[in-house]
Amino acid sequence: MRFPNKVNRYKTTVLYAMSLCYEAVTDAPCQASNLYRMLKKKLALGDFVNGLTCLYAIGLVMINEKGEVERC
Repeated sequence: MRFPNKVNRYKTTVLYAMSLCYEAVTDAPCQASNLYRMLKKKLALGDFVNGLTCLYAIGLVMINEKGEVERC
């Protein structure tokens, strides 16, 4: 994971990916593949996965019984 510093600009870091992923997750649950389709012009697949994983790890999103992503 990349964090902002003198070399890495904000738009190339996991914090940027997290912010885009969190904005894309609405109150209605949706599949992770649908989220990626919305963000694939802005994020590479690896960055999307890292951003979503970090959001899950800190408890801002969760995966329900159907395998859909939703906000906590």
